[in-house]
Amino acid sequence: MKFPTKTLMCLIASQALVATAWANNPPTVPKPKPGETTTKYRAWKGQGFILPDRWDSKYHTLNGFDGDNSKSSIDPSDANETDAEPQKDLKPHYKKITNPTSYPARASGMLKIGKYHCSAFLVSESIILTAAHCLVDESSYNFHDLSTAWFSPGLHLTQELRSGVSPSGSKVTHPYQKCAVRNAYVPKDYNSSPSSKRPKDYGFVFLKNCKIGAKIGYLGLLMVPMGSEGTQVTLRGYPARNMNEPYLSNGRILDIHRHNYILDARTAGYSGFSGGSLIAPTMNYKCRINKNDHSHCAVGILSMEFEQLTIQYSRVNSPLIFHTLWFRTWEKYLNAPPPPDPSPCNYNCEVP
Repeated sequence: MKFPTKTLMCLIASQALVATAWANNPPTVPKPKPGETTTKYRAWKGQGFILPDRWDSKYHTLNGFDGDNSKSSIDPSDANETDAEPQKDLKPHYKKITNPTSYPARASGMLKIGKYHCSAFLVSESIILTAAHCLVDESSYNFHDLSTAWFSPGLHLTQELRSGVSPSGSKVTHPYQKCAVRNAYVPKDYNSSPSSKRPKDYGFVFLKNCKIGAKIGYLGLLMVPMGSEGTQVTLRGYPARNMNEPYLSNGRILDIHRHNYILDARTAGYSGFSGGSLIAPTMNYKCRINKNDHSHCAVGILSMEFEQLTIQYSRVNSPLIFHTLWFRTWEKYLNAPPPPDPSPCNYNCEVP
């Protein structure tokens, strides 16, 4: 079908205007209430923005998703749960995840940035959470080059990847999609100095053309109630000292510092575990829709590890529920098709 020249020009101009309006009008950022604290976010690409640090009770929990084939995907063993018996000593307790392609292990994965790696986990179809210190340089606070970074959920490695180049004869199998990074956001006031205790050590990463969470599932998010000290927790990630294989570390919550959005847990962290998910199994029912739902909730992101006398513990940043809810809205906006032209040109359209 042939269009008159004027009509074709009008159609092109109209589509360009729609695309421009779509790009320049993102979802409305909620305005802070009087006296409410805020967090400024900076982006790897594009402009940052400001969000209120809101703790509305209706947003204390975000539902998880256990995948599109939940019955066969749930690991029936205890490889992805805490031990039935509490720890009898204070030493780090490790356990290899033998089936990383089962839920909830597969919602976690490795985030590879250059020659380094961190742990991360899905919180929606195409958004992952990780530690801010994995995304920015520790001295300059500039973003690392994420153009070649990738996230692989449920990854099982046969050899280390520390050098950035797979050793001769090694083979890395990505059980699901190997996802590139589209953009990343970290709090502008994140500070990694030891005296700062790394508050707000978290970052949102948007995956590029990768909605893997819609297939394999993702973790819900839960604000741990005050008074939850002693609750059993499980940390999942890819510790470098364990050949970057997927491991979990069991422990208990020690302290909760709500004003700093952090909590302490008696788990073993180590390099590579940064950005890993902390799950409290006894609280998972809070992010489930019904009894047939097997979703798990993350209650924090591993930031760093400390040792005090005989106690080894990890500092975890609590997830910001309201912020994640807003980012999920942003994700839907980015993945949605452009709206139709409200005033399509007809054959009598005149181009100014």
